[in-house]
Amino acid sequence: MKEAVQQKKLGRGLSALLGESKSQNPLPVNQNQKLVESIKTDKIVAGIYQPRKNFNETELEELADSIKENGLIQPIILRKVGDEDQFEIIAGERRFRAAQIAGLTEIPSIVTKINNHEALELALIENIQRTDLSLIEEASGYKQLIEEFAYTQDQIAKRIGKSRSHITNLLRLLTLPQTVQNLLDQNAISMGHARAIINSNNPERLAKRIISESLNVRQVEDLVRDERIEKARNIPVFVRTESKIKFVNSQHLTALENRLSELTGMEVKIFFNSFKNSGKISIKFSDFEKIQQMIGKLEVSREN
Repeated sequence: MKEAVQQKKLGRGLSALLGESKSQNPLPVNQNQKLVESIKTDKIVAGIYQPRKNFNETELEELADSIKENGLIQPIILRKVGDEDQFEIIAGERRFRAAQIAGLTEIPSIVTKINNHEALELALIENIQRTDLSLIEEASGYKQLIEEFAYTQDQIAKRIGKSRSHITNLLRLLTLPQTVQNLLDQNAISMGHARAIINSNNPERLAKRIISESLNVRQVEDLVRDERIEKARNIPVFVRTESKIKFVNSQHLTALENRLSELTGMEVKIFFNSFKNSGKISIKFSDFEKIQQMIGKLEVSREN
């Protein structure tokens, strides 16, 4: 029962640990059975499951000025690490960094007992709720939940409060080259652009065109489609796409089919889908003796 309550709190995010109180009182109080206490900043270390990798220096300075003026209103969330008197940040690293800039030597904190996958989950929830994470950072957090803690995409969607398609689309961004991921993080290209160029033959080159030519998402989708059509044209076999577009290099195709028909003594057709990199060979036969003869020819060929 206790575990169920704990999971429910994590699913609701940071507010579950802080309680529903609207009080702005920075002094230590008991909220939702969690004691707010002052922890020395030199005993606090960054969280190993912090999904956010980049912190805007200008925003940190602005937050530091606010802390100097008003104090740190909302405590950070910590857990004790090792046997030493040290604490790891679970949620609130941005506030912690700003507090250091502001010159605070102690910081209001809530110390909680929490395991690794709960720590990552809570850090993700807090940052997503505050819209602090970039798309790539968010996707990397989801990937970590899957690879390190065996979460499914459905489980992540339910725990984080996002649709499954949102999780899937973000994870696909991690298949892009690192240079393109960096452009997305820097807002040089949009989520729509990134999704469109995933299937490009050269995502890096196309990303540069997006920036230099100020291409919109529809233009990029058209360019990627043109790439795929050109690729299909250059493959000398029968191609059937999901959009019903067909290209046939009849001379090469016929030669291959005729050669196989001569070798097998049966009618042969070749089919290939270049987009899925898969194909099949269809052999038409009138009786099993033909198949047995073909197997015999293959066995003789292998022995030779």
